[in-house]
Amino acid sequence: MDRTAPTFNFSTQPKLTNGLKYLGIFGVIYLVFIFVYSVFYWQFVSKISTDFIDHVLWWLKNTGVWYLFAPICLVYFSYYSGRQSLIKCFLTVGFPMVLSSVILQISFDYSYLKADLFGYFVLYLPKQIGIFMITCLYWYLFVMDDKNTAINVCDEPTTKSEYINLEHKGRPYKLDMESIWFIKSAGNYIEIESIHGQFLKRSSLKKIQLDAPSYFCQCHRSTLVNLKHICALNNQASGHAIATLSNGSEINISKRYKNSIKEQLIDYPIKAR
Repeated sequence: MDRTAPTFNFSTQPKLTNGLKYLGIFGVIYLVFIFVYSVFYWQFVSKISTDFIDHVLWWLKNTGVWYLFAPICLVYFSYYSGRQSLIKCFLTVGFPMVLSSVILQISFDYSYLKADLFGYFVLYLPKQIGIFMITCLYWYLFVMDDKNTAINVCDEPTTKSEYINLEHKGRPYKLDMESIWFIKSAGNYIEIESIHGQFLKRSSLKKIQLDAPSYFCQCHRSTLVNLKHICALNNQASGHAIATLSNGSEINISKRYKNSIKEQLIDYPIKAR
């Protein structure tokens, strides 16, 4: 099947765009602070003969690498947060970045730190972890958007199959996607609940989501729902929602996907009978 690779469109990510803009403004303010503080320290505090540039470089070698790492973090989190858990998302990008920043900081002063590299590694590590955690918190509070954190497969302008190929009673079987109520992940398999019965297929939910038509959306980390079969959506006190399907069954809509599901349902109104 021909399928266009998903792309990341900044025009559909207003919170990310603003987040990067404000991050850049903060970066400029931070640079100004470094220069002002360095001038003050160099002129009035320092008791030894040093160059002004040494004071500036001391700040930059501690935190300068985050001028590159922080924007990468924001884009990565916004792109992948809807495809994997936040913890996994943070660890995937955080571990190599924190490690790289500590190694870079040590390398700048290697000539006099080499006598106790491990000690200075332990000394510098908490500072870099702290900067990374501040970056994560900034994204979580001001950039993360449940509607736009990840590429919504429902919006991809790609050619989708209206059938899913199965094996039923030992023979190939083509199931109409519109007849499916929902699809759940079950280990290395997926469970398909449809008008024609229940089916089991060896596949991943992620692959099925990429191949499914636009009216299939993720409503939980382990469930895809057919928007055409949602008859009612009831909010719960905990923040999630319960969707009632055309067959009378109910499925959970997690808080993470609730707003996205509501927006998509506008295109699939309930028809008067």
